[in-house]
Formats: sequence, structure tokens, C-alpha cells
Amino acid sequence: VGPSDVLTAAKLQATGKIVAVGFTRQSLNVNKDFVVVRYNADGARDTSFGTGGRAAAAIGGGFFDGGHALAIQADGRIVVAGSAPHRWEESMAVRRVGCSLHGHRCWPKR
Repeated sequence: VGPSDVLTAAKLQATGKIVAVGFTRQSLNVNKDFVVVRYNADGARDTSFGTGGRAAAAIGGGFFDGGHALAIQADGRIVVAGSAPHRWEESMAVRRVGCSLHGHRCWPKR
């Protein structure tokens, strides 16, 4: 994980890989974005996922986006949920990550 990443939830995929979701600060200010990290069964980052095993994206239009939960669908797709406030109004966000179990380049498919 990057030095500004905070992971809040994790799930085990059928392949034995571990997927975790949370938030990252993209800069030194308070701007936060969703982050998804995938690890191999041995605990090393899965470099076939995202960039170096990590994918980050701004989901909402606000400054405090962050993942709090995830699910793995039967087809292996990753679904993340969290908060994505906009203009000081709380909003919930749910997105399916554009990566499959097979580790194609990713993030996000809306």
C-alpha cells in the first residue's frame, strides 16, 4: 500500500487472492479517493492488478471519497461501496471495478 493509503475492508477471492478497499490521499491536502489493492496468497502485491497491485479513483465529486466495503461477484468482478460526498452533502457510492479475477487493467467501469 502507498504511504497515504488506509484500507478499511478486505475479502478473499476464490483464487486465494486478497482484495482490500479504502481511501488514499492523492496529495498532502484532505482530498481523498477510493483505493483498491490486491494481494497474492503469499501477501505480495498482485502486480497484474491496476498499477503495481493498486488502483485509485475519484468516485464522487467531493473531497472525501472513500471505500468502506466490498463484495466479490460470482463472475469475479469486484464491487466497492463507500462515501462520496458532494458539496457538503453525504452521498453513497457503489461501483464495479473494471478488473476480473484474471487481473486485467482496471478502474472504474461506471
